Amino acid sequence: MLDEGKGCVEVMEVVAGVRGAVNGLMGQVIEDHIRHHLAAEGLTQQERNEGAAELIDVVRAYQTGFKARMDSPAPASASTIR
Repeated sequence: MLDEGKGCVEVMEVVAGVRGAVNGLMGQVIEDHIRHHLAAEGLTQQERNEGAAELIDVVRAYQTGFKARMDSPAPASASTIR
């Protein structure tokens, strides 16, 4: 899109849509993980603990990755947005 000379608003709308889709997918995956690795009947406490630790690690990485991207300087190619 940038190479095609699309406007800033159009590019930002696409980025916002992608971000929303990724966030929605992450929500579904987290819900599935909770149901199968934390709340399912028959799980041992050890299995629940492991499932919780996995979820915590992923959520922290997801948040940290997002924050790191927000804190980092814009890539050089961003200057080509019109």
